[in-house]
Amino acid sequence: MRTGSEDVRTGESFLARTVAWLCAVSARRAGLVRFDISTAVAAAAKPPAAGQPGSNMAPTSPVLNFMATRSTSAADVNLVLFLKAPHNAKRRLAAKIGGLATTAAALLWDCVLQDMKDWQGPCWFSPAGPNDEAWLVSQLGGTTGIIPQRGANLGERINSVDRELRARGIAKIIFIGTDCPGLDLEFLEQAAAHLDEYDAVLGPSRDGGVVLMGARSAWPELRELAWSTDRLHDELATVCRQLGWTITSLAVRSDIDTVSDLLATRHELANDERPARRDLREWISKQTDELIELGGGSRDAE
Repeated sequence: MRTGSEDVRTGESFLARTVAWLCAVSARRAGLVRFDISTAVAAAAKPPAAGQPGSNMAPTSPVLNFMATRSTSAADVNLVLFLKAPHNAKRRLAAKIGGLATTAAALLWDCVLQDMKDWQGPCWFSPAGPNDEAWLVSQLGGTTGIIPQRGANLGERINSVDRELRARGIAKIIFIGTDCPGLDLEFLEQAAAHLDEYDAVLGPSRDGGVVLMGARSAWPELRELAWSTDRLHDELATVCRQLGWTITSLAVRSDIDTVSDLLATRHELANDERPARRDLREWISKQTDELIELGGGSRDAE
């Protein structure tokens, strides 16, 4: 059985390999720089340097997945991942289950990074704060594809990143986070396809929030919405309709905020054989008793 620290290192190693691969392919195909994948992996695996700066870095260019083998609606849709480093993520879980939350966050990283790798269009990584950005830079070995979040709450942060990307002439943008292992390429491509027909698309979560939000025009001011509540999906939909936008919603997905959510994921991913999802499911199975003891969950959630 792997220890918690080994699981975290595994997640960080997966991130290093995935992002380095994406950057290498992008640079090589675009002819921007001479880029060797072994060099990229070695650079990405380096630990963060003490005092490494991050918060003042300007967004550069997206990571481009030039390995697409088919034409999809994703080609002109930019996918933006809002993130925290695993050791900073899942604070609500950490309050209940301590260091296990960091391991869970690292495994969730594995899941979403596979989604980013599978994406057929441009993608961006948007870290929440300077420490998260420094950690991410250490994994990428550079700033390609990074656009920092700025703002007091999640709504302001989304508005900030949205404005910066649209200033570059980007029209179709989809935002996702790291806490929905039920995402897959089909779900993301459905969202992208809907932006050909609708002004906005939402991916509702079972708790009333959203796991995805996309639009082909700039989002209005979002700071006053009920973030992290069961009213968020409805409030986002209302804002869109008030603008006169056409809007559609995808199928409901679960996100992970609580111990019960985490336990339920084992069942929801029961038939998902993607490697990262299998690893998450197996880890939850091994840790079920401890998660219930520490977090007060129930086997009924499985």
